[in-house]
Amino acid sequence: MKNNTLNFEQLQAVQNINGPLLIIAGPGSGKTKTLVERTFFILKNVKNIQAENIFLSTFTENSAKELKLRIARKLQENSSNINIQQMYIGTLHSIFTRIIDENIEFSNFTSGYRILDEIEQVFFVYTNFKKFMNLEGFNSFFSAIPTLNKWECSKKMVYWLNKINEEGRRLDNIIIDNEIIIFLKNLHKYYYDLLIEYNVIDFSTIQREVYRLLFNNPNILNDLREKIKYIMVDEYQDTNPIQEKILFLLKNSDNNICVVGDDDQGIYRFRGATTKNILNFPQKFENNSCKKITLSINYRSHCDIIEFCNRWINQINWNGHRYPKNIVPSEKEFHSTKGVIRIGGDSENQWKSNLYQFISLLKSTNKIENYGQVAFLFKSLQNPKVKELKKYLIEMGLPIYSPRSKDFFEKSEIKLLIGGLLIYFPQIKSLIFEDKTYKNNYIFGYYQDCINNFTVFLRKEPKLYQWLKEKREKNKEIDLYPSFKEIIYSFLQFETFKKNITELDYSVYNIGKFIEIIEKYEILTKITNPNDENIENYLKYFFGTYLKYLYVQKIDEYEIKDHLPENSISFLTFHQAKGLEFPVVIVGSIDNTPYEPEKNIENYIDEFLKLGSSDEPSDKKYIFDFWRVYYTAFSRAQDLLVLTTIENHHKNNYSPSYVFKSLYESSDYWNSDNFQLKNLKISSLKENDTQKLISYTGDIVPYNHCPRKYNFVKNYGLKKFRDNSTYYGVLTHKILEIINRKKLKNIDFQLIEDTATSLEKNYIHSFSDFEKEKIFNTLNLYCSSINFDNIFMIEENFYHLHQDYILLGTIDLVLKNDDTLTIIDFKTGRFEKNNFNIYKKQLEFYSYLLYQNFPNYKINGIIYFLDENCMEFPIEIDTTNWDRIIEYFLPTIENIIKDNFEVKSFDKKCLKCEFKYYCLQDKGEEN
Repeated sequence: MKNNTLNFEQLQAVQNINGPLLIIAGPGSGKTKTLVERTFFILKNVKNIQAENIFLSTFTENSAKELKLRIARKLQENSSNINIQQMYIGTLHSIFTRIIDENIEFSNFTSGYRILDEIEQVFFVYTNFKKFMNLEGFNSFFSAIPTLNKWECSKKMVYWLNKINEEGRRLDNIIIDNEIIIFLKNLHKYYYDLLIEYNVIDFSTIQREVYRLLFNNPNILNDLREKIKYIMVDEYQDTNPIQEKILFLLKNSDNNICVVGDDDQGIYRFRGATTKNILNFPQKFENNSCKKITLSINYRSHCDIIEFCNRWINQINWNGHRYPKNIVPSEKEFHSTKGVIRIGGDSENQWKSNLYQFISLLKSTNKIENYGQVAFLFKSLQNPKVKELKKYLIEMGLPIYSPRSKDFFEKSEIKLLIGGLLIYFPQIKSLIFEDKTYKNNYIFGYYQDCINNFTVFLRKEPKLYQWLKEKREKNKEIDLYPSFKEIIYSFLQFETFKKNITELDYSVYNIGKFIEIIEKYEILTKITNPNDENIENYLKYFFGTYLKYLYVQKIDEYEIKDHLPENSISFLTFHQAKGLEFPVVIVGSIDNTPYEPEKNIENYIDEFLKLGSSDEPSDKKYIFDFWRVYYTAFSRAQDLLVLTTIENHHKNNYSPSYVFKSLYESSDYWNSDNFQLKNLKISSLKENDTQKLISYTGDIVPYNHCPRKYNFVKNYGLKKFRDNSTYYGVLTHKILEIINRKKLKNIDFQLIEDTATSLEKNYIHSFSDFEKEKIFNTLNLYCSSINFDNIFMIEENFYHLHQDYILLGTIDLVLKNDDTLTIIDFKTGRFEKNNFNIYKKQLEFYSYLLYQNFPNYKINGIIYFLDENCMEFPIEIDTTNWDRIIEYFLPTIENIIKDNFEVKSFDKKCLKCEFKYYCLQDKGEEN
């Protein structure tokens, strides 16, 4: 498919913008291009349309980034100055969060709430476990649904809480004399109240909260309906019931809602998604008004692969629970040999050897340029045979990227850090290793292994041994201990640890992830630096509970967010590969068969509460899900699909299983004469279509301050230390935003108190009376000096695309007076002459971004210092040559793009840096 052409069905999908539309998009059918073109068509052809009038969602953050980038490029190519940042574009969760933030005063949560990830959510329940134990029906529930321990109980409660939220099910109106249902009813209400109390929210509650907010506030709902004129939702087969309820609340009477998806790839039932949403979508509208368009041309895959996928999906009778479709290949030329082959082996060793030989052959014959063109897909990466295969290929020298193998705690760099922390504190011996409760615990063996691993390096580096010995002795005398982050960063002065930074692998990224784990622990305990009174409890909870259950959870290692590594073979699950494509795809797990889960008490709860929304027969769901997930896996292949298994013909253990047997046996072996390797043509990897996002405060300033520190923080995820001024600035800006949005002529002290209390719930910092009084006086002075009638934009995001990078920034305030726009950038603190040029350049940077969207206005700026005098410094912007403004920043931008993080100097200011130990070691100094 040429970049600038649309086929007939795609063109119909682009131009049918009035009324409801269902787009069934088969694999490789160009749905992203269609959505980009459709969005552009609306923006250019509908009168008075603005970016904020469009709601466009997709399933993953990466897909959302790609959509945003491609739309921005399309607009730029056509000289449009529409600010795409105003569009409601992202995942449904991110868009719903934005709606909550824009209407936070009507939410039950307050500004500064923190979003819990999946593991944090379980910890939240675990740490409040005693409160849940007191709920009526607790004992009855966990008698009917046995669990091993408090942690497993917490996971089970989280499972049901999320399920109820995702279904959009209300429990408060249920009246029943059943303690199991009573417990879930009480759990659901109490958990929600507890989230509000702590001002934290999880992903399923985001959906519940935005639905509650819209349903209970007609004015907000009506305003959004008037604003959002077009709704487009990608991957609609992966939406859940409450998401559909929200979308149908948001759509206005024009019914301009377009949903895109493929019911054959609906594979997220376990997360609450239901194909019912896409299968029943046309019936939601009267008089057959919903148009349906099918994108059936697959531009991705070889014709053999397309035929194979069609055969697979049509093997079973769907009984009307599937849209009939016939995916066809495009007119492009394909290589003349087979597109689907098999690789087997009579034993595990032979199977592994055959796969290694095949990949080596592809590389030695230059059929693949690099290993990133090959991906292995499995139903689970925890399968022992899959783990052994990965281990074997690594031992044979093949580079493997497998970020979701759940082996974070087995990575050598993580075991090294944990071993170092265990040895750093002499108290650990009595707290963990001499405590009988840990003697027979699996974590005891793991910690012992970490220490043994660390000791090996300790013997090799005498300086590290001596340093640790001194620290352990000093620990007996001090009252305030360094934070875990400080200790880890001080390890970086030694070669044992430093090699994880300097080696070109992903070790340093995993260190960054471990630092993130520590930071979450600090928030959980509200302690950064333990003291002599709490050190034992702090250490015991960290090693005996927090880290133990993370280890049980088997968390994933660091995962690259924007792309897959170019020269590594990907080992992925079927679900992980959703939305991706690879020239060569090797699909395993074809010894599996669909099996019907056993009925239990949880099925009764499902049925009673009407959860698990589906029109499918209960005895067919597991079959349909099985076929869909393998269809999704098979359709990832572009040029070659390889089926692989250890061939076993035993009567009761046949591999491939009976469901794959005919398709497997009709495919030729990789080393047969029918597969002509010389005729095989493998596509190059798609170029990484991501561009670096460059902001002034997040990139340019920190890079110029220190390229190495910038790299450590921005790319590796190593966290900076926060001081009191950081928290003070956050509180000031939060209240300032409230003042500007509400146009408050003056403020009372309660606003300061309430906002500070809200932030403190998720910060380690507690705001002093002096800080709050100072903010109160400063902002009241601001209220009396600003002309609220001229406010044009508040905390507005701007985005401008260049060929190699994207500039972005958030402008505090824009005033409008006739044909002039004035940017105000607020600084918390007194005027400092040394930093004034940095602030001036920031205003010029923001002016450049503003100009791209408002080229017909004059632009000037003000630096506003929020101190006891509220000093204003007007800045004249040279609008005669915008290119000259941006040229000033180009050397820094180019260095960031080229990953040039060389440090040329070391001075006194470096002694205050978190990473000084790393640099001191470079200079031959020790600390």
